[in-house]
Amino acid sequence: MANKNPDELRVGQDKRSKDMHKRKPYPPEAVEMALDYIENYEETYGDALPSTAGLGKILGASPQQVRHWARDHDEFMGVYQLLIAEKARVLINRGVRGQTKEGFAKFLLSHCGYQETKNMDITSGGQSVTPVVLLPDNEHTTSAAGFDEGEGGDG
Repeated sequence: MANKNPDELRVGQDKRSKDMHKRKPYPPEAVEMALDYIENYEETYGDALPSTAGLGKILGASPQQVRHWARDHDEFMGVYQLLIAEKARVLINRGVRGQTKEGFAKFLLSHCGYQETKNMDITSGGQSVTPVVLLPDNEHTTSAAGFDEGEGGDG
């Protein structure tokens, strides 16, 4: 029979795991701590890249909690966006320098809002295409199919 009282622990659940699911209150020093983390993620905190998980660790929160704070607090959202931008900048620079494997950099950049695009030519078979713009005149127009549409309608 399931527990109906949410304050009671289920079998096999300790108090620590129950407390982990509670939302932490937003700390007033979160913006200042986040800015320090973004500036010093490698030297002070030992992270190879700035990350939501790394920021969460110094704030004593989960990555999910960090994202909730960003969603709920405008001033923190701005700093969170700086974190994502710095992560992308570092990944791009390391990728260009050959310091990060291409596939790994692409994967991580996809979490920063980037996506790989491919130019595909499915209509001209690789041949140069000159666009033609058809403008109607007052007497007759050319339809998209190339048929004259004269004044009588049925043409």
